[in-house]
Amino acid sequence: MTILLFFIETKIGRTIAITGAIIVGVLIGWVAFRTHYYNQGYNAAIAAVAAKNKEATDAVNKAISDVDACNNSGGQWSTIDGVCSK
Repeated sequence: MTILLFFIETKIGRTIAITGAIIVGVLIGWVAFRTHYYNQGYNAAIAAVAAKNKEATDAVNKAISDVDACNNSGGQWSTIDGVCSK
């Protein structure tokens, strides 16, 4: 412990300690900055995929309801034309 105090009391020791503290501070700031923007991009990508999934699910549900409505009315759904014929 006394060697550490002696080291910090010297001019070179103080310079090394201050430089080390600055480097550690910059690294912590860089990691926090990078993590923040990485998470923002990740969340934006997840939201975009979720929106596309909802659009696709809604389109499938609409198609199913169109076919069901055709069948319930006594018609026959043409998978080639995509229309109901009675």
